[in-house]
This record gives sequence, structure tokens and C-alpha cells, in this order.
Amino acid sequence: MTDLIELTRRSLIRSMVPIVFVVILFLALVGALFWGISSNISQAEEYRGRLERSLETRALARQTFSALQDAVIGERGYLLTGDSGFLQPYEAAVDRLPDLLDRLVTITADTPRHQSALQLQEFGRAEISRLSEAINTYQEVRPAAATESMGAEEGRRWMERFRAVANDLVAAENRDVKRHSLAVREQTERFERMAIGLAVALALLLIAAAVIAGRYVLHRRRAEQELLLGGRRFEAASRAKTEFLASMSHEIRTPLNGIIGYTDLLLDQALSSQQRQLGERIQFAGAALLTVVNDILDFSKIEAGEIHLHPRPFSLKVLIDNTTSIVAATAERKGLALEVELGPDLPQVVLGDEARIRQILLNLLNNAVKFTQKGRVRLQVVQDDSSDSPERLRFSVSDTGIGIPEDQRKHLFHRFYQVNQSNTRQFGGTGLGLAISKRLVQIMGGEIGLESQEGEGSTFWFVVALPHAKEGDIPQDQGAPAGDLSHSGRILLVEDLEHNRDLARAILIQAGHQVHTAENGARAVEAVQATSYDLILMDIQMPVMDGITATHKIREMGPPASQIPIIAMTANVLPHQLEEFGEAGMDDHIGKPFNRTNMVAKINNWLERSRMPSQSTSAPQQDSNTALDELREMMSVEWVESGLTKLRHLIEETFQEEAEGITDQNELARRAHQIVSHAGILGFGDLSELCSRLEESCKSGADLAAPFEKAKTEAQLVRQQAGRILADTGGTTSEARPVNSAKASVAGQL
Repeated sequence: MTDLIELTRRSLIRSMVPIVFVVILFLALVGALFWGISSNISQAEEYRGRLERSLETRALARQTFSALQDAVIGERGYLLTGDSGFLQPYEAAVDRLPDLLDRLVTITADTPRHQSALQLQEFGRAEISRLSEAINTYQEVRPAAATESMGAEEGRRWMERFRAVANDLVAAENRDVKRHSLAVREQTERFERMAIGLAVALALLLIAAAVIAGRYVLHRRRAEQELLLGGRRFEAASRAKTEFLASMSHEIRTPLNGIIGYTDLLLDQALSSQQRQLGERIQFAGAALLTVVNDILDFSKIEAGEIHLHPRPFSLKVLIDNTTSIVAATAERKGLALEVELGPDLPQVVLGDEARIRQILLNLLNNAVKFTQKGRVRLQVVQDDSSDSPERLRFSVSDTGIGIPEDQRKHLFHRFYQVNQSNTRQFGGTGLGLAISKRLVQIMGGEIGLESQEGEGSTFWFVVALPHAKEGDIPQDQGAPAGDLSHSGRILLVEDLEHNRDLARAILIQAGHQVHTAENGARAVEAVQATSYDLILMDIQMPVMDGITATHKIREMGPPASQIPIIAMTANVLPHQLEEFGEAGMDDHIGKPFNRTNMVAKINNWLERSRMPSQSTSAPQQDSNTALDELREMMSVEWVESGLTKLRHLIEETFQEEAEGITDQNELARRAHQIVSHAGILGFGDLSELCSRLEESCKSGADLAAPFEKAKTEAQLVRQQAGRILADTGGTTSEARPVNSAKASVAGQL
């Protein structure tokens, strides 16, 4: 599917090349026209400014000459008649004249007319001074002297000079006005021509854009059709793969159930040493085949997002002892030294998913033993030096085996990858162990890596946060041992295959239960109508009537038959199958081949629960966050509330902005990484998984929009749920149920 998308993308890109070339040419043309218009507008503005300045200069020159004339006329009228009324126009003109002269000097600055403006200012001030002096002389009762000054040659000379300079200035400005007006008209005509050219270019561009859009839409539709067809093929292939995986799982697990189960019963008998050795070899071979099947199904569940953490207090030392004891026999047979080194400051009891940590350690230890022919294998557990948090522990498995070439290390954690394909034939395995381990560590909010030197050995390590707990918080095993008659119950075993039916019946009878059997779902419905049972073990794939249909019919009956706990016991263990069981009304699931101890413990647990009137017998109908309930009991209410407060703070800090506004992807990856650990410990598995995927997207440089929005949506739901718990300090954890718990609880039992 990815190849099809890539080919379609390349086809669209090739179809866009000529289109882009044409668009660039048109854009260049339009750009040139825009530049020309912009330049033309700038020049027109410059000419218009010069024209306006010339007009204003001409007007000021005329106004100053007119004002000076008014002053002279007022002065002469007053001197000749002695009428003070002539002084009013004189004074008004004298008041206006200095300001007009100053404005004229200012506006002609940096122009050829500036010198003329300065001369007019000088002549005007001199004439005003002369007129003022004549008026003062007249007012000092010397009318004869004042009248004599009116005919003085000097006064006429100043006025003539002023008139000549003013006329020259006006004439020069008239010429400039004509020149600038002509330039403005020419620029306007040029602008009109360029505007018409731009309009034509835009019209052509729109036509070209329409052609381009039509061609692109055509290619786009073809690409969408190809993608749709490819998507259908991909979905068909995916369905075929899923159906094959389900069929393969069922067909392999069903005979394995008989092989392992009957071998367990056989080894309980008194056997000779040779017989016991043969039985143990059969048991070992069956377990090896079951490991391969479980690896494939584990990875399928991880890809489907169906792996959820179940943190609870456990002893770190007991976990390490039990894990190393599993591989000790294999190491001893190969002559390898199995060493364990524990740090001096390790806590005795920690909080985490013990089963998943054991799974990771077993993957690493088994690989180390498998690929080491001589020397040693060492497991080291210490506090992580690279972190200030005492809760972060570093697990490392070192060996003296074949080592890993540097160019192949980056692929080692990919699914189905092995350094040398011949290793598959020599050592066995699916190539999924490390890929599963990496995803589990990421779900826990940790890191995993390796250090290796070819031919000298390798060190695989992972770091996870395991908060400290108290020894008294370790839960006791709730399952009753085989043969404990306090949990004895009447059980209906529905199984179509005789050897599977006989095996399960023998185990249940040995555990102290009364067992009735039915060969198919129809017989099971009849048996429930006729007899009262405490629990039903229901196979899924059966003739006449399958287990899903039978469960529906039993749930449609009235109480007490409709309330009987029904446990699916089948080789169908894929995530979508488990969801189907829960939707049908089944309460739990036991996978084939089943572990005898776990099977009996689970049955006893359901029998005990069904006898408590305050509890519902149907797990999918419960609305409680099991993880938070257990944490409150094992740790404390304060511890849970502190964790919820911290989780809400991390959510608010991380998802306060949109994905488009994120610039620092490293910081977002760090925040998402913090949420992975906190959400996983508190039981919010979906949020932990989505934040883990968001962290991967940040580190790989992939598009963040989709993973960010998915994680943000889930985070807001969790934040609201956590808020309701913190607000209701006296309540239960039922309101804080993670979204993933809304799925069939049967899926959470794996």
C-alpha cells in the first residue's frame, strides 16, 4: 500500500512539472508588469509633487507681491489724507507679509528658485521698514517729511526690484508647471497602457489556471481511483492476513492444547527416568512452538493497540530470580556462566507490570544464551546514572557471543529482522522478540538500546521507571490451588473436540469440581435450561451452534441462568476476536493451549466472585478503573491523587497549543515521554500508547497533526476523569475509568 501511494505521488508530481513551469512564466510576466506599474506610480507621484510645489510657489510669489502692494497703498493713503482707516489694510498686509515670505523661502529650499525667494524676503523686509519709518515720521508731526519720502527714488527702486524678482519667479514656475503637467499626463497614459497589459496578463493567467486546474483535477481523480482500488486490495489482503492468522492460530493452538495438557498430566504420573525424559522433551518442544505462536500474536496485539499495562507492587529480587531460573538450565547445558549483578541501592519492592518486564528480560536473556557459544551471560540491574530520579532502573544483559555488525544494529529492533537469515535455521525464532520488547518498553515510557562489537559480544539494555513500594503492598495470590474444595463448583464444559474435552475435564475434576460436558452450543443451551451451573467454559468454533450464538441465547434467558459467568476457552486470541467475545456477553477468556495452574486459578476466582451477592457476574458491565482501585489499596489514596494531579499538569502543559504551532519537536517528545510513564502506571493505557506514538513521530520527523490530535483528544478525556476524582475526595475511582476499559474487559485479561 505504501508503494502504491508513493507511485501515485510521483505521478502527480510529474504531471505538475509543466504546469509549474507555465505558472512560473506567467508569474514572472505579472511580476514585471507589477514592477513597471509600481515604478510608473512612483514617478507619477514625484512629478505630481513637483507640480504641486510649483503651483504653490507661484501662488506664494503672487500673494507676497499683492500683500506688499496693499501695504504701500495703505501707507500712502494714510500719509496723504491722515485717515487712520488706511492703516487697517496696511497693518493686515504687514502682518501677513513676513509669514508669506518665510513660507516662500521654505518651499523653494533645494530648488533653483531659492535665491529669488531670499531676494524677495530681503526686499520685502526693507520696504516694510521704509513704510513703517514714514508712518512714524508722519505721526511725529512732520507731515512734510513724510510726504517727501513718498516721492523718494529709493522707495520706487525697492518696489521695482521686488516686482522684477517676483515676475521672474512666477514666470519660471509657470514654465515648470507646464513641464510637470505634461510629464504627469504622459505617466498617466503610460500607466493606463500598463494596466491594460496587466489585465490581459491576468486574464491569460486565469485561463491558464483553469486549464491547469482541470488537468490537475483529472490526474487527481485518476490517482484517487488508483488509491481507492489499491486501498481495497490492501484491505482485502489485510483481511486475508487476519483471517489466515486467526485460522493458523486456532489450528496450531488446538493440537498444542492436547500436546501440552496431556504431557502435564503424564508427567504427574509415576514414570521411569527414560519415560520422564521423553515427556519433558515433548513438553519442551510444545513450549517452544507455543512461544513462536505467542510472539506473532503479541506483536499483532501491539500493532492493534491492545497491549495495556497492569502495574502492581512486586519484589524485584523475586522477579530476577524467577526469570534467570528459567534460562539457567539452557545456559548450563551450553556450559555458559549465568551471572547476576544487582546494584547496592535497589529497592526491595517496586510498582510496575511484572509480567511485561519478565517478558522483556526473557527475550533478552534467551537471545543472549542462544547466540553465545562459550563464555558468560550477565544480567545487571542498577539505578540509571543518566537520570536524577531514583525510580528509573537500568536493566542490561551482556554476553560474549557473536556480536552484531554496526551497519545492521539500526534494523535489529524491526519486526522479523535477524542479523543473518541463516540464524533462523541454526538458532530458531521469529525475529519478533526484540521488536516486541522495544514496543513494551516504549509503552512503559522507557528506552531500549544496545552496544555491540562484532565477534566479542553484545549488551542489550533498557531503562524504565519503577516507583518504590512497600513490601506489605505485594498482593497475595488470589487463585486457589488445585484441589482446594472450598471453590468447588458445578461447571458446564462446552467443547466439540473429544481429546480437548477429556483433557479439560480431567484437570477440572482433579481440581475438585463437578463437570458436565456438551458437544456444541445447542446442547449447552439445553443443559443450562435443565440444570443450574456455577460457571460455563465455552469453546467458540463448534458445529450446530458456535459459542458466540450460544452465549447470546444464554444471556437472553431470565435469572439466574443469564447471570452465570461464561469464560471463553478457545484458540481464538486475536484482539478483534476478544472484543467480539466481550460484546457477546462473555466474562473472561482462557487461551489454548492453557496453563493448568492459571486456568484453575481463574476458574476459582470467578466461582468466588459469583458467590458474592454484591458483585456483578459480568465483567463487561462493571464501570471501574481496576488499576486505580488496586493502586489505592496497594499504595495510598494520597499517592494516587498526587499521581493524578501530576498527570493533569503534564496534559495541560503538553496539549495547550495546536500541532501547527509546535516548533520544538524535541520538547514535545520529552513531554509526551513523561505522560507515557505516568498514564501507564495509573492505568490509562490508551493515553500511554498514543503518547508513545506521538513521541516516535517527533523523533522520526513525521507529520505530527494526526498523532497529536489523537493523543490530545484522549488526554482531554483523561484530564476530565482525573479532575472528577480529585474533586470527589470521598468517592471511588469509578469515574476515572480509562477510555480503553470501555472495551470488552475480556481483552484486558490477556
